[in-house]
Amino acid sequence: MAGLALRKFLLLIPVVFIVSVATFLLLNLLPGNPVYLILGPGATPKGVAQLTAQLHLNRPIYDRYADWLWAALHGNFGESYLNHVASSSLIKQALPVTLELLIYSQVIALAVSVPLGVYAARRPGGWVDQGSSSVAFGLLAAPAFLVGVLLVGLFAVHWHLFPATGYRHLSSDPGGNLRSLFLPSVTLAVGLLAVYLRLLRSDMIATLQQDYITVARAKGLRPRYILWRHAFRPSMFSLVTVIGLNVGALIGGAFLVEVIFGIPGIGSLTLHSIYQRDYLVVQACVLIIAVGYVLVNFTVDLIYPLLDPRVRRVRS
Repeated sequence: MAGLALRKFLLLIPVVFIVSVATFLLLNLLPGNPVYLILGPGATPKGVAQLTAQLHLNRPIYDRYADWLWAALHGNFGESYLNHVASSSLIKQALPVTLELLIYSQVIALAVSVPLGVYAARRPGGWVDQGSSSVAFGLLAAPAFLVGVLLVGLFAVHWHLFPATGYRHLSSDPGGNLRSLFLPSVTLAVGLLAVYLRLLRSDMIATLQQDYITVARAKGLRPRYILWRHAFRPSMFSLVTVIGLNVGALIGGAFLVEVIFGIPGIGSLTLHSIYQRDYLVVQACVLIIAVGYVLVNFTVDLIYPLLDPRVRRVRS
């Protein structure tokens, strides 16, 4: 297991390097100059030249990339062009908020989809299977922004159960934190649980038709024990894979949801920095998000041998 983890980790190095290069180049090739935004309408040629040299924007792009990458490896992503606050400080404030939102969304999606998927696979064609499948197809067709607006209209405006916007910190008000993130989390979880439900149901039905399940039934084992002990773990491969891949979709959805619900997460920080052409903050946010996505899929790859030891023997 340690050897497998080491090999996978070494493969991450070129991936992260390519991601950093792409992030830096794409943002530096965008039209517009942050110098004019900082100086405002009263910018003069002399002031533009001085600020360009101060921000090292007059140096070759490969030199600026090398300096930026070396500083990023030491946790220094530069300072914001606008308010002169370290990008790392802004990310430390925003990243935990987004992580809470993503974790809550995954927990809600799995808490609903796993029991329904297992029960639907146990009785395919039953009323639970047909009802959950119909609802899942409907949820897959609903865009996140529409779901968010509907939830706000019902639970915040009409019933006054949850706040429509804002965020409460977990350390200062745990109950308020859950209430402030409930609607955004459900908005993100709606599309996820539909995918998880359909995927787990299909894999469970296929697993329950395997020969070893028939042998377990012939031995007289209880159906519930067979379902959870012998069928559930082998059916988790596709679900675990999709959970890792859906992190990217979750992050993209979080950008929209954070704006709709006024949540000060990394999505709101990134979009605000893009509008202000605050490139160093945008580069830091994009790099953190990309590295996080790669690490999540690295973790998912390590979970496979834990679900089925045969994977470990095949790879060795």
